[in-house]
Amino acid sequence: MHQKILFITFLIAFARIHSQNFLPSNEMVFETLTVSNSDVGDYDNDGDLDIIIMGLNAGTHSTLLYNNDGLGNFTLSPVTFNDNYRNGQVEFIDYDNDNDLDIFISGLVESGASKSRLYQNNSNVFTEIPFAFADNIINNQFAWGDLDNDGDLDLLLMGNFEIHDDYAYLFRNDGNSNFTEISQSFFPLSQGNIVFADMDNDGDNDIVAGGLNNGSSHLEIYENNGYFSFTFQTSLEGYFNGDIELRDFDGNGLIDIIKNGTTETGDSTKMYLNNGSFIFNENTSIGLTSVGDSANIVSADYNGNGELDLLISGRLQPYTQLLFSASIFENSGNLILVENTSTGILNNAFNAIEIGDFDNDHDTDIFVLKNNVSNTYTNQSSIQNTIPNPPLSLSSSVTGSNVVLSWNDSTDNETPTNQLTYNIYVGTASGTTDVVSPMSNLNTGYRKVVGIGNSQYKNQMILENLPDGNYYWAVQSIDNQYEGSLFSVEQTFSINDRLSLDEFEDKVSVKYYPNPVNDRLMISSNQNIEKVAISSFTGQTLNTLSVDNLTSFYVDFADFDSGIYFVSLFSSKGKDVVKVVKK
Repeated sequence: MHQKILFITFLIAFARIHSQNFLPSNEMVFETLTVSNSDVGDYDNDGDLDIIIMGLNAGTHSTLLYNNDGLGNFTLSPVTFNDNYRNGQVEFIDYDNDNDLDIFISGLVESGASKSRLYQNNSNVFTEIPFAFADNIINNQFAWGDLDNDGDLDLLLMGNFEIHDDYAYLFRNDGNSNFTEISQSFFPLSQGNIVFADMDNDGDNDIVAGGLNNGSSHLEIYENNGYFSFTFQTSLEGYFNGDIELRDFDGNGLIDIIKNGTTETGDSTKMYLNNGSFIFNENTSIGLTSVGDSANIVSADYNGNGELDLLISGRLQPYTQLLFSASIFENSGNLILVENTSTGILNNAFNAIEIGDFDNDHDTDIFVLKNNVSNTYTNQSSIQNTIPNPPLSLSSSVTGSNVVLSWNDSTDNETPTNQLTYNIYVGTASGTTDVVSPMSNLNTGYRKVVGIGNSQYKNQMILENLPDGNYYWAVQSIDNQYEGSLFSVEQTFSINDRLSLDEFEDKVSVKYYPNPVNDRLMISSNQNIEKVAISSFTGQTLNTLSVDNLTSFYVDFADFDSGIYFVSLFSSKGKDVVKVVKK
C-alpha cells in the first residue's frame, strides 16, 4: 500500500500508521436519495443514535427517520412529517431547552414551494410549530446557536430564489416557540455551509458562512458584537458544493477552519490556522486532497489514539472523468498526518456524511448518503474509547443579571487536554435544562448529538440578562470521538438584581461606543450617572469611578489587557450592566 506522508514541520517524517478498517453495514436499508441531506441524533432518548434523511428518489420527495436498535441496526420509523423535502438541510436541535431533540428542515417540498419548518418533539411525536421562517428560497442552508448568550438557540437561514436572488434571515429565539426576525446585513449565500463558533474567545458565537452568491464563491467571517450586532471581519478563499469544519486543530485555544469544495479555478481543500484578532493563515505545511462536487470533511478520532483525524471525500478533477476520493488523514499528534486510502469506504462524492458510535462499542462509525449508495460503515477497530473525566473546581461569578460559569480543564486517557470541549446544562430547578440544554443524558452523560460541547474549547461560559432567581448547573467533558463524561456535581448560583437592565432601560437611555474598544469607551445617557464600576470576566471588581452626575463621559481602557469586561452604571434610576470587549 502506498502511503502519502504529510507533515507540519520542516522535518520529513516517515511513519506507518495502522490502517483503519470499516465494513459496510445496513446495506439496502436506507433510501438512496439525490439532492439530499441527513443528520444523526438520539431523538427517542433510548441511548443510541438515530438517522434522519431527506431528498429525492425517482421524482418522489422523502423525509425519513430510521431507528437504531442500539447495536447499529436500523429500521424505518413510523414517524412522518407534514411535508417531504429536498434541496436543503435537516438538523436535530433542542430549540425549547427540554433536553430532547427537535427537528428543523428547510428545502423544497412536493408542491414545488420552499419551506423552513420546526418540528417540536413531544414524547417522540413531532408537531410542526406554526411559525414560518422563510418560504421564498431554495438551496437552503442554516445554523442554530446561541447568538445573544441567553441560553437558547437562535437561527441564521440563507438561500436563493431563481438562482440570482440571494437571501439571509436572522431569527431571535424568544422562547415558547416564538421567534423575532432581526434586521441584519449578512452577505447571503447558498450551496455552502453556516457554522457558529467563538472565533475570538470573547464569550459569544461568531459566524462563518460559505457558498455561492450570484455565481461567485465566498467564505465570510463575522464578529459578534453582542445584542445581535455583527461586523464583517475577513474573507477566505470561497467554495461551493463542499464542506467546512471548525476545530482547534493546532491546540492553541483558538478555533481554526478547514474547508473543501469547488472554486472558480478548480477544487480546493485548505486549512486556515487562527492566530487571533480574526487573522487566519493558511497551513501550507500539510497537503490535503483537493476535492469538489459534493465534497465532505468530517473530523473525529477514527483510529482510537485520541487525536483529531480528517475524513475527506469528493470528486477529483478533471470532471470529464468519474474520479473520486475518500481518505482518512490519520493524525499521530501535532498535525502529523498520514493519508489512509485503504479504509474500506467507497470512493465517492457523497451528498452527506454523518458519524457516530452507532453500535455503542466506543469507536466512531460512518454513515454515507447518495443516490446510488446509502449505508453505514462499521468501525472494526479493536481499540475501545474511554470516556473523559468530568471537570472539577466549578465556580460562578454574578455581576448584575449576568453570570460567568467556570471550571478547571479536564483530562482523558486518549484525547489531549487541550482538545477536550465542554458542555453545560443550566436550569431553574435541580436537574432541569430550561435555560441551557446540553443535548446529553444528565444521568449518564450520553451525547444525543455528535459534535463539540456548547462551551466549545473554553472552560467558561457567559450567560447574560437572566431573570432573578436560583439556578442549577453542571458541566461535562467531550472527547474527540464526541463521547461525553459524566456531569460534574451540580452547582447553584442566584441572580438578585431587582434594579435590573429591564427596569433601568424604561427610565434611562444609554449608549456605549465603540464596543469592541481600543482605548476609550464613550458613554452617553439621558440621565445623570453617579458611578461606574469595571469588573473582569470572572466578576472581580477592577476599578470604581465617581462621575459626578455626568450624562456624557468616557472610561479609559488603554491599560487593560485584551479580553472581556463588564461595565456597570449606577444612577438614582437604577443600574445597567454591559459586556465590553477590549481589543
